[in-house]
Amino acid sequence: MNKGFTLIELLIVSVIMVMLAGFLVSNFSRQRNELAAAATGMVSDIREAQGLAISGAGFGGLLRCGYGIAFLDEGSYVLYAGPDASVTDCVVDDHVFTLGEDDVIREIALSGGLELVGTGDIFFEPPLPYTYLDGARGGPDLSVSVKASGARCPSTACRTVNITGSGRIYTTQ
Repeated sequence: MNKGFTLIELLIVSVIMVMLAGFLVSNFSRQRNELAAAATGMVSDIREAQGLAISGAGFGGLLRCGYGIAFLDEGSYVLYAGPDASVTDCVVDDHVFTLGEDDVIREIALSGGLELVGTGDIFFEPPLPYTYLDGARGGPDLSVSVKASGARCPSTACRTVNITGSGRIYTTQ
């Protein structure tokens, strides 16, 4: 009796291997797209806060000391309006998100197994706007990464959003 594999057995194993490889490639590609979309969305939200401050826009019928982004935990951040400028001295305000004092415009939650690495607060004060990172005007620079759950940064499963003290916003891998 011959010992070995038949052609049909080899074809079945080959088909199974091709299917597994296809699943892995499609899952990796989907995850990279979700990662890029989350980082782009975060940059867009930060620029929205910056744009609201530059325009001097009001919120809730009130003139605001500014607008910001606060990274709350591993899965979410908020776009918020600072305190009412008519009752707060904006110059001496702490320029960080305070629940109850600052109004949340929108809360953004990451999905698809994505997480945030890093916390902090970005605040733009009109009219220039001045940039406050963690309450300090002009710096030090702040970086927050969006990553796939279980991944380490830097890697292809991680995108980092950087904000400089001058208000420049850019991403790195």
